[in-house]
Amino acid sequence: MSVKRYLQVIIVIILVSSAIAGVAIINYNTELREKAAVPQGSGMIELQPRDLEEGIIANTPMSLKLATPRIATPLDGIQIVATFTGVIPSDLSFSPTTIPQLDFVVNKLEDTANGKRLTLALVTKDPTQPLNLETPQLGTINFTAPATKGTLTITFDPIRSIFAENSSSQDVLATPETFRYFFLGTIKPSPKSSRKPIRSPLPTKKPSTR
Repeated sequence: MSVKRYLQVIIVIILVSSAIAGVAIINYNTELREKAAVPQGSGMIELQPRDLEEGIIANTPMSLKLATPRIATPLDGIQIVATFTGVIPSDLSFSPTTIPQLDFVVNKLEDTANGKRLTLALVTKDPTQPLNLETPQLGTINFTAPATKGTLTITFDPIRSIFAENSSSQDVLATPETFRYFFLGTIKPSPKSSRKPIRSPLPTKKPSTR
């Protein structure tokens, strides 16, 4: 492993564990907060399909594509931290996509006090070959819509989610959107009416006067 490659891995590990690494790392995160995830950033995070306004019926299988649709700058690495709150499907999982240019250093879905958290960290396999893909799909978030009615909210941490620009390591991620998916729950069919339709009485003929 080259020295630069070794340093890449170490930097990513430090970023991922920054929340629990002590005062020195907390100060480092404070500096990152001032320049991470800005509206004019060239990198984006997207879920496909987006918010489904019509809602999702119970027991419907879903696969949300986690993608970065616009990267105008070559990257050395990507870190994404997403939280899931609200109504959490019991079978929620993440399946990473194999990207030839990248290595997954961290791929962790864990429970939190308010729901779940997904942490991903990827670095380029070859330090001399930065990531230059048009629309890399990082993986899919899979679940089955629960019987409980409510909303699943997926929020990407604007501080800990980082797109590291090649050579400068500056964060070029635009402020991530929040995605919401509404579960309709179990829809019961409306009961059929037991009443018979009312028919108009047939007109009676008057007797002939002839």
